[in-house]
Amino acid sequence: MKGGRLLILSLLDYTREPNGRIHHLVRHARHGWGHVTVVHGTHPVQGGMWVTARSLARCGVRVYPEENLRRVAVRPLLNTPESLAKRVAGYPDGAPGLWGRVRRSIEAVLSGLAVGRDVAVIASLFLGVCLRGRGPFDACVAQCPLTGAVGLLARGAGLARTVLYDDIDYAPGACRHRVRRAWIRWLEGVVMRRADRVVCCGALLAERRERELGRGVSLVTNGVDHDLFGRARARTPHPPTVVYMGRILEWAGLEVVLAALPQARREIPDLRCLVLGRGDPGYLARLDRLARALGLEAVVRFEGEVPYGDLPRYLCGSDVGLAVFRPDPMKRYAFPLKVVEYMAAGLPVIGTQDSETERIIRAAECGEVVAYEPAAVAGAMVRLFTDPDGYARLAGNAANASARFSWGALLAQFDRHLGDMVRAGEASRVNKSRRGAPAA
Repeated sequence: MKGGRLLILSLLDYTREPNGRIHHLVRHARHGWGHVTVVHGTHPVQGGMWVTARSLARCGVRVYPEENLRRVAVRPLLNTPESLAKRVAGYPDGAPGLWGRVRRSIEAVLSGLAVGRDVAVIASLFLGVCLRGRGPFDACVAQCPLTGAVGLLARGAGLARTVLYDDIDYAPGACRHRVRRAWIRWLEGVVMRRADRVVCCGALLAERRERELGRGVSLVTNGVDHDLFGRARARTPHPPTVVYMGRILEWAGLEVVLAALPQARREIPDLRCLVLGRGDPGYLARLDRLARALGLEAVVRFEGEVPYGDLPRYLCGSDVGLAVFRPDPMKRYAFPLKVVEYMAAGLPVIGTQDSETERIIRAAECGEVVAYEPAAVAGAMVRLFTDPDGYARLAGNAANASARFSWGALLAQFDRHLGDMVRAGEASRVNKSRRGAPAA
């Protein structure tokens, strides 16, 4: 909206995680709105347990002003490192016997205590909006239950006239334990029912929200930067390569990929696997141990975090994109950016069945949909690498279908939803003021 003021709220560390939906939204909004303010979280200080304990008690706000953009970085109170409960409990997944059950119980208790951390994060971000946001704003976009609560508080305080909930994930699905899952499910429901509008990033998620809310929601999927990822279609010489890029956490399903590689290499002896991205240290250590146990030290390359602009250089030397996510509620409903980025690069995709990823692959006819098991993943790899004509057809379909996911067109649609919401809110306020006016 020309001349309007927009507030965007996110838990993502805006500078450390540079390829989120929020970054594309901000770049688009700066051209259409008079002023954009982004209030976001920051990663905690990294270090041992003593460093972690000290950082929990610190809360701070820093402002980074640019032309028509004000970025407010908030270090929330109780800002715990990712997967802290798992680290303290010693990564209990798969631990045998009584000690394994004890460790899982410790993790569950710590996960329940994270409800207090969530409340502290909400309070910290709201404080950042109040003290450094420079409202009021015509509209607020929030991207998770915690920031959604901040948006509702801002609207109640007169700092934001309307709130759009940008539903980018099924948040309760990320909570493994009962207490926190129930809390996040309750908070998410409150936010969606009270928001002025709900926009979902995937069709499967939109269908669920319509059932839960009993009303329609809007759909604006994630997209892709074609100018950037289209460069990867110019391939460089390389051995047969499957690639995973993105966050490296337990839901990434890389254990199944590693377990599939020895089977696939019986048919494709020079097959290799490239892993790009940062991850949880404990999970990375577990993957490294598994790779060594399977004799894959020379087959799997963990490149670590790669600058966003450098990703096409790695995709030029790859053949197949991996989206073999662990079956869980969060990844079932997620619309992964990596999938359409693989497609724009001309890579067929292997994805897990019964998920939004499956819907994308099947609609575009651009890859293989598999069960979450090593034999199924290995079979998909073998089929893709041993059928040149089939591979060429899927790669062409991927590149062609990716044109439907241009960020520019998708975010113009998102902006229309914002504009409609603001105009509806303004009309409602006018009607209320008229009803409250004394009779002549």
